[in-house]
Amino acid sequence: MNLSEMLDRSAEERPDHPALVFEDRTITYLELFRSVNKLSNALVKLGVQRGDRVVTLMGNRPELVTTYFATIRIGAIVVTLNPLSTVYELSHYFADCKPSVVV
Repeated sequence: MNLSEMLDRSAEERPDHPALVFEDRTITYLELFRSVNKLSNALVKLGVQRGDRVVTLMGNRPELVTTYFATIRIGAIVVTLNPLSTVYELSHYFADCKPSVVV
């Protein structure tokens, strides 16, 4: 069982249980599941395919988790980058990984 399947199972077995707690916000497994499906569908509509790289350029927040799960759900590769990186550093990372999409 992979992580995406584990999320599916958790959303089915305990939809109202907290999956993420961030600051004053609680996101249930069902809410996370729905967000992941919505984003994975959007990534596919953008042309992201299995094996493509999806760069995440954000801090540690719920949207990072959603993007991570949505990316692996479609078989793409998550490349997490530090949003505090300089333009020079980012240009090297992008040249190396050649992302299809940046979130």
